[in-house]
Amino acid sequence: MKEKPLIQVTLVSESNVSEVTCSFIATRRYADVIRANQSRFRLHFQLQNNLSFWKSYINGEWVEANDGERYEIKNPADGEIVRCVPNMKIEDCQKAIEAAKCAFHSKEWSSLFAKQRSQLLKRWYDLLIENVDEIAEVITAESGKPITEAKREVLYGSSFIEWFGEEARRIRGEIVPSPNNDREILVIKQPLGVAGLITPWNFPLGMITRKAGAALAAGCTLVVKPSSFTPLTCLAVTRLAEEAGFPKGVINVVTTKSARSVVEYMCNSPDIQIISFTGSTRIGKIIYGLCSKTMKRISLELGGNAPLIVFDSADLKNAVENAIAAKFRNCGQACTAANRIFVQEGIYKQFVDKFKTHVEDLSVGYGHCEDTQMGPLINEDLLNKMNEFVKDAREKNACILTGGEGLPHIGKLFFAPTIITEVPREAKVYAEEIFGPIAPIIKFKTEEEVLQKANETSLGLAGYFFSENLQQVFRVAKRLEVGMVGINEGIISTAFKAPFGGVKESGIGREAGHQGVDEYVDIKYRQRTMSSLLLSKAFINGKWVDAADCDMFEVCNPANGKLIGCVPNMKVEDCRDAIVAAKCAFSSKEWSCLVAKQRADLLKCWAILMKQNVDDIADIITAESGKPINEAKHEILYGSSLLEWFAEEARRVCGEIIPSPKKDRELLVIKQPLGVAGLITPWNFPLSMITQKAGAALAAGCTLVIKPSLFTPLTCLAVAKLSEEAGFPRGVINVVTSNNARCIGEYMCKSRDIQIISFTGSTNIGKLIHRLCADDLKRVSLELGGNAPFIVFDSADLKKATESALLAKFRNCGQTCIAANRFFVQDGIYDRFVACFKQQVEDLVIGFGCSEETQIGPLINEDQLTTISELVEDARKKNACILTGGCDVPCLGKLFYAPTIITKVPPEAKIYCEEIFGPIAPIIKFKTEEEAIRKANDTKSGLAAYFFTENLQQAFRVAKRLEVGVIGLNEGLISTAEAPFGGIKDSGIGHEVGRINEYINIKYICLGNLKVPVVYNGRKENQLSH
Repeated sequence: MKEKPLIQVTLVSESNVSEVTCSFIATRRYADVIRANQSRFRLHFQLQNNLSFWKSYINGEWVEANDGERYEIKNPADGEIVRCVPNMKIEDCQKAIEAAKCAFHSKEWSSLFAKQRSQLLKRWYDLLIENVDEIAEVITAESGKPITEAKREVLYGSSFIEWFGEEARRIRGEIVPSPNNDREILVIKQPLGVAGLITPWNFPLGMITRKAGAALAAGCTLVVKPSSFTPLTCLAVTRLAEEAGFPKGVINVVTTKSARSVVEYMCNSPDIQIISFTGSTRIGKIIYGLCSKTMKRISLELGGNAPLIVFDSADLKNAVENAIAAKFRNCGQACTAANRIFVQEGIYKQFVDKFKTHVEDLSVGYGHCEDTQMGPLINEDLLNKMNEFVKDAREKNACILTGGEGLPHIGKLFFAPTIITEVPREAKVYAEEIFGPIAPIIKFKTEEEVLQKANETSLGLAGYFFSENLQQVFRVAKRLEVGMVGINEGIISTAFKAPFGGVKESGIGREAGHQGVDEYVDIKYRQRTMSSLLLSKAFINGKWVDAADCDMFEVCNPANGKLIGCVPNMKVEDCRDAIVAAKCAFSSKEWSCLVAKQRADLLKCWAILMKQNVDDIADIITAESGKPINEAKHEILYGSSLLEWFAEEARRVCGEIIPSPKKDRELLVIKQPLGVAGLITPWNFPLSMITQKAGAALAAGCTLVIKPSLFTPLTCLAVAKLSEEAGFPRGVINVVTSNNARCIGEYMCKSRDIQIISFTGSTNIGKLIHRLCADDLKRVSLELGGNAPFIVFDSADLKKATESALLAKFRNCGQTCIAANRFFVQDGIYDRFVACFKQQVEDLVIGFGCSEETQIGPLINEDQLTTISELVEDARKKNACILTGGCDVPCLGKLFYAPTIITKVPPEAKIYCEEIFGPIAPIIKFKTEEEAIRKANDTKSGLAAYFFTENLQQAFRVAKRLEVGVIGLNEGLISTAEAPFGGIKDSGIGHEVGRINEYINIKYICLGNLKVPVVYNGRKENQLSH
């Protein structure tokens, strides 16, 4: 019978003249060919790339050990030396700890806020992805892991950096209800300090990034001690972290062969606040004991003895394939590897036969070969352990069905994939963690029997079982005494969003998921006493179209009245086409079949395109709204950050499993997109109001019909063009430009094919929309007018208060719904505030938005100018004092109005009680806190408020009593992607930003009395995990 080639290796001539590919049979001829060609050829996988480093990394420098000693890193496949690295001792480790401690307190690291840490992590992630092949070569060379597995590990490991880069912005504290009215209880989260990471050899990249990503996201600094067998991978990813821009001392790597002394020093060091260790249970217990002396926090991910159970109802093909993956991935050298395979008697013979065939087909060989499925063991200790396991099983009359011996003709550390049946309970392979390519198979009769056997171990990391009986699925999953369960799945930690960790002696704490960051933060309780994008067509069903009747309307620059462009003046029939397109797209395969990650990628791409085109879009915003160019650019960056945020949120729309009152039921809550969302957006923030709504709706899975303001449709068309370039399927985003706002808005509200209307604008129009949507109980999200109070108490920081007042009032020429509308200043600070504020207002630069120096542009239209003029004239008639401004500036242009301060404002003046929406600042003096709060709340609106005080008791007291949805406390700019935005009273319904709940339906599913087995046809992701 012809022998099947087992290993393929590429040999490259030193002269690069020829390349020869040879296939070798798993016989002694393999070694003979290698030796015969040693002088002419070198192994193709020898490290030649730029990530091959051989020095340690301390305080931002690549350094040798203090005593100059080095040690060899050998390839376990052939015993050849790969590199030599520093063999560092305690004095070197001490320097690394000192560097990490200094970096933790340094301005370069400690002053970074969450988003900046997030950006560093995301840059590191990008570099890891760019260097997948080079890093994989390093992993394969020093661990023997097959190159395909190594590449998957790089992708899997880098996903942790991406995930924790996102989680950095989600580390939130709490405000806990206090039993006393004059107190607030705050719970805040702060980074622990220096984290000591001790990582294993079996996943030399994934275990570093899983720990380091979480620690860095939290704000910790690192001392990493990689395994003595695989330090090169750690040095390679550290080189990329350096390139990503992490400040010096934040990441430090100590390579050493003196693991015991270095680890003991780390555990005893008072300057390290947490030790995170992945490795054997025996070593984990030693570390636990060492850390107890300083009450150091520990995160231990230790050994496993995972059961893999195959019930009679299992899909045989799926069970066999997943058992292969769960057992022989990385040559069985994984703590989550299936250790004991229990197969029910009804399916036992079929399973064993198919499993044996698959195992004997496994390709064993050198890791650099793309066909190799299993490489060598890491060292001689493990090889001896495998031989002892097999010998013990033989002596106890177990059956060695296949394998059971080393493969010295391939290499010293290769061991054949092995199946052992008829395994008695007293055999070592039954009771001990194997950590190698040996699969003991045990027959069982009943579910109760197998659960008792599976749980009969001191370890509890992972468990696997295969069943098509839905009731059994939930029953067995609950009873397995492990931290992670794979149901009809053999690779369980592909989900970096899920917590990873065990119970019993398999460890303490959780890695990955949002829980991963919790290991590295202190929870502190405080109780305190108080261009080319200028388009002229609308966008419907992926096409740029004119109105059906070809009608157009003009868009003019409010600064000079000049025509910018013309856009379609669409009517009801055009709007109907857009709604039909959105409805079809919502149900289409191209959109509805996208998973959350794919929607997130589209949103991220859209955000990137916005930032790449920031100058062109800013020119359009400035041209059609008059907004200063610097503010326009800031709006684009803010608007794109909303897309980035919702891209991350798309992957966090999670359902729930609710505890059932009955044993034969499971109660599920799932979240689904509403359908078509109608977005009606204003002119004052023509980009960010679109991304604020569209980002949330698209993240949820909705499709869109957008009706932008008739004054600023060009910005909407520009960003729609970029969404097309980003790759959104046709019909997902539709833009209807129209001068007939009333009829289009009314049609959208009454259309049964639109499931939600999201509107930002005046309270009067919002109320009309609410009434129109009532007929078919359409969901509405209304962000309406504001009449924001701005309160300055005597204790306020005057400089901070006046600077923030300037921003809160005059940004965008005062044309924002959260603009400070009424300034209440306490009598003790009143005169100083008014004088300082007046000086700053008079220094404001008014002019055309295209100038970089301009701080205030024009009003949007003549109606706004008329309103502002009437408000000032009314104040004059009622004996208010026009302190500065109070008139238009025709020398600049028709719609320019001077920034104005009005004092001595009587309660009957219109500027006292109406929303201004322009550059007028009425200042009212008050005496007491009670008076200020009463006056501030004396309005039907309740969107935003600002107040300034250095009295902490007063801060919490006033914040509670102000009747608004958003508060700036000693802050004048309050909008951010992370926080919910919305008002109370007449200022709206619902909240935008922060979460995407406005655009999802919550569905409750009761699973009960399901007697028929359920077959799942979910696609298994081909990712590598620990």
